[in-house]
Amino acid sequence: MSINSMLFNGLSGVNSMSGQMGVVADNVANVNSVAYKTSQISFADILSNTYGSIGQIGTGSTSHAVIKDFSVSTFETTNRSTDMAINGNGFFMLNDPTQTEMLYTRDGQFRAAEVTGDPTAPYKLVNPAGYFVQGVNTGSLANPTGVVEDIVIANKSLPMATESVTLALNLQNSPASVEATESNLFSNWDGTIMTAGEPNPIPESAYDFKSIIKIYDNSSDNKGYDLNIYFDHTSQNNEREFLITCDPTVDRRLIGTTGVRYNDGGVTVNKGAGALLYGRLSFSSTGELAKLTCWDVPADGNLVPTAANQIDLGRGEGFYSFEFNMSGVGPNLSSTISFGTAPKPQSINSPGAALVDVGSEKITLVSDSTGWDKIYDANGNKVQSGDVISFAGSNGDGTPVSFAYTVNFSNTVGDLLSSLASQFNCKATIVDGGLKLEDLVVGDSQLAINSITYRDGSGLSPAANPSLAQVFGAEGSMFETIQDDRSQPAAICTTSYAVASKDLYKEQDGYGVGYLMDVRVDKHGVVSGMYSNGKEIEQAQVMLADFVNYGGLRAVNGNSYLASDEAGAITIAAAGENGVGEITGNALEMSNVDLARQFVTLITTQRTFQANSVSIKTADEVYQTALQMLR
Repeated sequence: MSINSMLFNGLSGVNSMSGQMGVVADNVANVNSVAYKTSQISFADILSNTYGSIGQIGTGSTSHAVIKDFSVSTFETTNRSTDMAINGNGFFMLNDPTQTEMLYTRDGQFRAAEVTGDPTAPYKLVNPAGYFVQGVNTGSLANPTGVVEDIVIANKSLPMATESVTLALNLQNSPASVEATESNLFSNWDGTIMTAGEPNPIPESAYDFKSIIKIYDNSSDNKGYDLNIYFDHTSQNNEREFLITCDPTVDRRLIGTTGVRYNDGGVTVNKGAGALLYGRLSFSSTGELAKLTCWDVPADGNLVPTAANQIDLGRGEGFYSFEFNMSGVGPNLSSTISFGTAPKPQSINSPGAALVDVGSEKITLVSDSTGWDKIYDANGNKVQSGDVISFAGSNGDGTPVSFAYTVNFSNTVGDLLSSLASQFNCKATIVDGGLKLEDLVVGDSQLAINSITYRDGSGLSPAANPSLAQVFGAEGSMFETIQDDRSQPAAICTTSYAVASKDLYKEQDGYGVGYLMDVRVDKHGVVSGMYSNGKEIEQAQVMLADFVNYGGLRAVNGNSYLASDEAGAITIAAAGENGVGEITGNALEMSNVDLARQFVTLITTQRTFQANSVSIKTADEVYQTALQMLR
């Protein structure tokens, strides 16, 4: 080995250790940088010279690579709701509008910012450098594309018109208030009456109780409108009437198909202005709501409530509804009204019940698991294998159905129930030994069995074979329809008890304009806006990127990375899916720099640097000695 080689060996060591100190210094400098990943330098020896039988002698060392440690660090809770940390694999995606390549980062310091200069424009989610966070927009755009793009957060939520009103109350049961002569609420209503410039459509003496709930139309202003619901006794015991109304002066509904609106001329000229819906509540003797019927109030206010002109619920309609329009723009809006009941599909019952042979007695214990070989009719006639029971009627939408069932002793009654459910598109059960068929859809129903007939295995009718069992009703009989059994009470329902009338529960689903107050991010990266109208509306979902080889990512400024070919295939997924981590909101991932380890590395690097400096000094002394030998 030459003296020059000795000098350059030491020099390579000094250079390597200088690089090591640079990496350590960078780690220490970024100990508080959000999501910074520790760097570690690796070294390799240099072999270039072979000296005969001695073999190879190294010519120093070189910096081989600088490797990032991408292990997840600890999280620190923050007060900013848009801060995010990834608990697992993956990177946030950032769009730098000045560049063509996507940036990737673990640094979740984001904020909702207005970036266009227009204060009415939606916000975008950006990092401190102003780069746009990428995701899939959902509720923030009128027409979401479903593609990964800049996340947009609406700075205000548009109003939503009321579509359902739920009201549960107790209406005092007061027999003394039952009217001797009918005086209907709609007859006492006059939307044209003004007192001191204010509408006064109904006198207080005309009703027993009033409930008020605020509803919203789809206008751009942020105010709601009071819906006044009046209640009064009728001439029938256990019955109350109600009238749903609004301020007659703001009633801008279209009247029928005329194209004319209430208050078109700015002056209320229609007696029925503001009267949105009239109805009657029937209660059981114990005060539970049993039945509800409703009528529309005509523009002239002249209503004669009869069964012929009452509102019929259409198929699929579980609640009555009323129309309203306060903006005077577009068609009338519609909202359902519920008094604390849930709709119940129409059901029909067989006129007879099947009996089970239990020892010497025949009792009504038929169930879906009862075998046909144990069943009798009410006259003691036993069902025989091969008997045919035929049902003729229609399903809920009116489609005619004709179905014949052949008894087989190897089957149970459950086999008949399954067949009936399939044929009549309904739910079929056994209740007290009889058949009960229930429609699958609420509202208007034409579910019916108009005739049930029986034939024995030889085709003989009960008239020809008196011992033929007629298990579910006499030959030719029809199923009974339970007309009033069309609703069931909810947890809180309107009642009529002998206590003072009062509201129990009021709710409606509309709201006015709301302005963005805060943002919430869940573990799946779903970004929701919290608005001043009390609504939380999903805006977008942050998407994460993951790579096969993190070592193929090239670090750039701002705790970000560019993907090279060495990074491998990219996977883009929602948080918690396809191997990427979940997102923690109100948190940031800290640097994973171990400061104590860096100090230890710095000390050993310093010692190695000094040792290489000594080797250079020694080589220099040898060189000086050699020069002196020449003098």
